[in-house]
Amino acid sequence: MIPRLTIFTPTYNRAHTIQRTYESILRQDAKFLSQVEWLIVDDGSTDNTEELVRDWQNKQLPFSLHYIKQQNGGKHTAFNRAIQEARGDFFFTVDSDDWLTEGSVKKILKSKENITGEDSVCGIIALKCFPNGELIGRRYPDNYPLCSTRELELAGHGGERSLVFRTKIIKQYPFPVIPGERFCTECVVYDKIDANYKYFVSNDILTVCEYQSDGLTSNIISLMMRNAIGYKIYFAQRIDMATTTKERFSYAIRYWAFKLMKHDTQYNYQGTNKIFVAMCLPLGILSYLFYKMKN
Repeated sequence: MIPRLTIFTPTYNRAHTIQRTYESILRQDAKFLSQVEWLIVDDGSTDNTEELVRDWQNKQLPFSLHYIKQQNGGKHTAFNRAIQEARGDFFFTVDSDDWLTEGSVKKILKSKENITGEDSVCGIIALKCFPNGELIGRRYPDNYPLCSTRELELAGHGGERSLVFRTKIIKQYPFPVIPGERFCTECVVYDKIDANYKYFVSNDILTVCEYQSDGLTSNIISLMMRNAIGYKIYFAQRIDMATTTKERFSYAIRYWAFKLMKHDTQYNYQGTNKIFVAMCLPLGILSYLFYKMKN
């Protein structure tokens, strides 16, 4: 049977947490589990993740489980592999330290009529919560049935959220892969999708999110500086998306700061505000020095 939903889990040395992800999938409505594939892309784990997953594969599971192990390249490269391999109509990322809420698979599959009839709709944007049940961010307004991530951000609804994509659309938006860099912010992809599509907005909580002390967000400045070209790409594409001069100014300054960290000739700003961006170079140099001191 061809699955309707691909649940993608990228993992790296998370054998101690991915068990919860596995158990949360097993707890979903049995009527819908036969329509699910769980696609795990292991980004070169050195713990017992593979042994654990192989043990699950030997069981008679109510869903299909596919496991791919690759050389360590970062979560974004695992994502690229996953969108190549995904077979479901819908694609849902659940990190290996997160887990599904009860009934989330049913809610996603029941939303099919909201997202497949409109060519301009790329998927569902829903909510996450902490393990204690506290909502991450705020509930979405009822008058936002279709919206982009950027529009929600400007309305004060930024931050972590659950995103479900139509697989045929997300396959068109792989991450750039930069030699020597092992992280690329998801906004690089989401901003490009926003230029062409909207999401169906849902106040369902689909995912429970637990931040790890050694996770990607634990030391954000160091992470950004180690992956400067990826962040340069992000700030470059945000310049033309800015809705105010102040916002454009902020993105242009940080574009220069991260451009100065690694002297590459690719991924330079190619938008319609080149003179404005050039004028921001002096403050970009100061921003670059600030980041160097903070690190």
